[in-house]
Order: sequence, then C-alpha cells, then structure tokens
Amino acid sequence: MTVDYFHDVRYDQLVRKGSVPGIIGIGFSPTNVARTSNKGFDGQINYRGNIRRVNFTTSLVFQHFKNKVLFKDEAQPAFPWLRETGRPIDQPFGYTFIVIIHRKIFRRFRRIRMINQLRRSVNIRFRRVI
Repeated sequence: MTVDYFHDVRYDQLVRKGSVPGIIGIGFSPTNVARTSNKGFDGQINYRGNIRRVNFTTSLVFQHFKNKVLFKDEAQPAFPWLRETGRPIDQPFGYTFIVIIHRKIFRRFRRIRMINQLRRSVNIRFRRVI
C-alpha cells in the first residue's frame, strides 16, 4: 500500500494575457504570469494471490485533489462571479442544463401523441454555475 500527500504552488505558468479585453482586437502571445495551487492525496493498494496454479494481481488506485487559481491576468468581468482567480482550474461558467420536466409524463406516459401537446407541457430548468 502506498499513499502520497502533495501540496504544490506553481508560479509562472504559461497563459494568454487577459488584462486587455478581446474586443480590442489585439492578440497577445502567451506569457508566464499565472499562479496555481494543487493539493490532495493519491494512493494504491495491491493484492497478489493465487488460486491453484493461477497467479493474479489486483490493484485499487484512489485519489482526491483540489486546485485553485491564485492569480491569472484577466480583464475585469461584468460580474464578480465570472472571475477565474480564486476558483478551481477550468471551472465552468454560465448556465448548465438540469432537467426537462413533463407535467403529464407520470400520469399518461403511453398516451403522448403529438409534439404540440408535449411542447405546451414541458418546463426546462437551468442553474447558474459559479
């Protein structure tokens, strides 16, 4: 059995400069300005065995980690929750699809015949991802 704990802070990561908005129309080459923090643990458990004349090995690998953008050169966003600094790396932004709820689907699942009926009784829900 092996278990490793890690805590890395990385400096000078290569990212595109974002302090000037893209609407200006000027492209910048990537620069070494980003800082990130990664911490967590990973491990592996091995088992070797045999059944009569057959040898076998099995392994279980596990990991858990969290990361965070400590600094990224970015333009001032319209809303504070759109900033990447202080959030996990590659955090999705915007809205994500949750579910389509059909009002009559539980009562008359077999009797849905026309698309127009379906359109009138469908509710689409979204949630904001921060």
